[in-house]
Amino acid sequence: GYPSFLAELATVDKFNFIVSEAVNLGAVDITMCSSKTGAFVYYNVKKQKVHSKRTISHEDLDDLVHFIADRAGSPMTDDEGVMPRHLSINLDLHNRGRVEINHTYFGWMVTIRVLPDENLDKTLEDLNLEPHCIDFIRNVVLSRNKGLRLFIRETCSGKNTTILASLLELTHKDTFKIVSIENPVEILVDGIEQISVETEEEFVANTASTLRQNPDIVYIAEITNYTAQHTMTISNTGKCVFSSIHANSISDVIARLEDIANMSSDRILLCLQSCVYQELRYFPEEDRVRPINRCLEFTDELRARLFGKTLGEIKLILQEEEAKWVY
Repeated sequence: GYPSFLAELATVDKFNFIVSEAVNLGAVDITMCSSKTGAFVYYNVKKQKVHSKRTISHEDLDDLVHFIADRAGSPMTDDEGVMPRHLSINLDLHNRGRVEINHTYFGWMVTIRVLPDENLDKTLEDLNLEPHCIDFIRNVVLSRNKGLRLFIRETCSGKNTTILASLLELTHKDTFKIVSIENPVEILVDGIEQISVETEEEFVANTASTLRQNPDIVYIAEITNYTAQHTMTISNTGKCVFSSIHANSISDVIARLEDIANMSSDRILLCLQSCVYQELRYFPEEDRVRPINRCLEFTDELRARLFGKTLGEIKLILQEEEAKWVY
């Protein structure tokens, strides 16, 4: 046990130790979770689960949950229900955190996405993208053709970093008004008017107001059930729109958009300009994570092949087109 002369470490110190350990490891997120016998902390480092050197108790995690909520300006109440909490906090002088708090069978689960508070200065080459993917982004995605550019895959696959690095190239020309709506702003980029929102209601309201801001280029960080229709509408009004979506492949995108936007496949096809699929893979021989991409432009010829088809037929055609991309 603990010697009687040792004082209990303050909750803020336990929190700071966890944050410091995560930052030093290069973690993209932190997870704190209750278990049957106590609680534990682990990190997502290079797409792998790495456990913390610190052990915590049920009581520690309960204190940490209340501390995080207080720091975010949204204190936990005594009659707190089981609904998840979505918060934003400052982790330290150089990092912010996007926080999800959930109730679990044994107590709590806290997930914190670590967001470095620094300006993006990376090029597409710095992101280790394949040369022909970089060429596609510069020649197709960053063209002045109207419509929706979609970056596809799961969370923590680097989609938004790739989008912002692409848009950074346009800011160097200083000729376009670029507006982003992000929940929250993850990476700061000079030359982009970045709107940071905290709730789904704020996200929807700001997305709906975008056209009145008269931007040349719009970046909506993620297409969700709440923002899908507004995003598709903006894409069909002469604007260049960038966004990301969770889908398994380019061939699954039309069905996914039908589900969340409540639009026909033909209307969706009229909005789509291009898709970039991206996943991060860990290569042990190199001891690094780098992106794997597939890209597809929705040309007039491709749309003509897809119009009026069933979702099954559309998926087969897009699978054939995806397969043409050579790594």
